[in-house]
Amino acid sequence: MPIFGTLLSALILREATGIHRWSAVLIGFAGVLVMIRPDAGHFPVQGVAVAIAGALSTASVSLVLRALGRTEGAGVIVFWFTILSMIPLGLAMPFFARAHDPATWGLLLLIGLSGGLAQLCLTSALRYGPIAVVLPMDYSAIIWTTLLGVAIGQDWPMATTWIGAVLIISSGLYIAWREHVRARQARISPAVPRPG
Repeated sequence: MPIFGTLLSALILREATGIHRWSAVLIGFAGVLVMIRPDAGHFPVQGVAVAIAGALSTASVSLVLRALGRTEGAGVIVFWFTILSMIPLGLAMPFFARAHDPATWGLLLLIGLSGGLAQLCLTSALRYGPIAVVLPMDYSAIIWTTLLGVAIGQDWPMATTWIGAVLIISSGLYIAWREHVRARQARISPAVPRPG
């Protein structure tokens, strides 16, 4: 998704996407590949096609959020996104809904609150930062998922997971460092625009 987002932001939004941002995106993607060990046994073609379609769709939504963020606040965008999502979900509800016990309702409430907060944070980040800077941070979800799995008793991650995590973290740190350097250069010489 960060690769699609970076590519689309350069083509459609004309955002500066230089060698440094592309390098960080690709390093993060390499980390993902190392972690998931893609081979024929792991990934059926149908599943890969759905994943690519989902990544392209999510990247496209990120572009829309970035564009809307120029004129609308994060709260307004998230509110309308939620309302518009309720329509198709509401139509599907009679076919899939079932009763829950109080503990499940509590967990669903926590998921809803944390998801809403995360959506506000992502929408705000896309408003203030270029897509090529914001979306690679999405790679870190794999690290958090792995750590959560360990916390709830799943197997200890393989060596490839740790190697991939180092690459993903390096990607995020490199982007943060590079954006810090760009901001400092802009303060020193604001009249000279610098690529990517």
